[in-house]
Amino acid sequence: MDIVFAADGRMRRLFTLRQYFGILRRLLKNR
Repeated sequence: MDIVFAADGRMRRLFTLRQYFGILRRLLKNR
């Protein structure tokens, strides 16, 4: 159970990082 939960958290972190980078890229493009 713990391993699955940890994997889910890691995937969620990766997704949030990708979203964050996408927003940064959009801001740079708007500049």
